[in-house]
Amino acid sequence: MQKTIGIIGGITYVSTTEYYRLINEGVQKKLGGVHSAKIILHSMDFGIMNKYQYEKRWDLIVEILIQSRESLERAGADLFCIAANTPHKYVREVCATSKIPFVNIVDCCALRIKQSGFKKALLMGTPLTMNDGFYADVLRKYGIECEIPAPADQDVIESIIFEEVAKHTFHAGQGTKLAAISQKHQVDCVIMGCTEIPLVFSEKNTQIPLMDTLRIHVDAIVEEILKDEVT
Repeated sequence: MQKTIGIIGGITYVSTTEYYRLINEGVQKKLGGVHSAKIILHSMDFGIMNKYQYEKRWDLIVEILIQSRESLERAGADLFCIAANTPHKYVREVCATSKIPFVNIVDCCALRIKQSGFKKALLMGTPLTMNDGFYADVLRKYGIECEIPAPADQDVIESIIFEEVAKHTFHAGQGTKLAAISQKHQVDCVIMGCTEIPLVFSEKNTQIPLMDTLRIHVDAIVEEILKDEVT
């Protein structure tokens, strides 16, 4: 029987809509016909969460995420995910009292990189994702070395994420700028470690293999929710 996935979304709504579409497409592809996914979405106000991040009020962010997870549990989710990379900084606290399994985007990405045979990755994402170390720590466990962009390049990435894509503004120059940053590094692959980045950066911008964390995460979610499905 298909499981129900609970999604903590709105981080941002732009990428959350992609999660909803791609999970449903993945389930329909696997099951055929007009099948779709069983999804419960708890969509938060990202403006509040982003404000707390800049104020370094980690306690308030954790509280919001735990409340979101609990709402998904009450609604009947069999497992849950966070439709973003940065909040995975708080996974230990959020999952500590969870009654349902969690699909971790960082673990999914690290596993995909290892399976691809890559050893060195450039991590692009929000400033917190790039600099906090929680991503690099997981990659290291899989034997993967992690590089991050220079501070000036991090500013460019941050601006593209928060001032453009999060506001649903897309243009070709965004991918070109990200490609220029990636080409400064001698790496095997680039981790698009923010679920907004794949919306503007793709293989047409660069020859360096790209790790699309949004699609990698979706693949893992679809696999988990259909694990016990009998067709």
